[in-house]
Amino acid sequence: MGRNGSGKSNFFAAIRFVLSDAYTNMSREERQSLIHEGSGTVMSAFVEIIFDNTDRRFPIDTDEVIIRRTIGMKKDDYSLDQKSATKSDIMNLLESAGFSRSNPYYIVPQG
Repeated sequence: MGRNGSGKSNFFAAIRFVLSDAYTNMSREERQSLIHEGSGTVMSAFVEIIFDNTDRRFPIDTDEVIIRRTIGMKKDDYSLDQKSATKSDIMNLLESAGFSRSNPYYIVPQG
């Protein structure tokens, strides 16, 4: 909960960007609008989510799991704990932790 204009929608969109297929098939123009907001030349942008894994919900023997998605003008890159990973690797890991692609109600939009 927060006031209008406080960034709730941006926070929600960032989580969806990493955890869902919502931004999978983007045109060059859509990619550019996500990457470039302002002046200067920016070639990529990323969102990184750090999960508390002390309960070992993710089948990885670390207390934190770091998932990053980087968007470029032509393709996306994913990383897991600062190591390169495929989108499939990330989606399988999320599935194993209970984030279901077939029932994605772990992300509930406002309204």
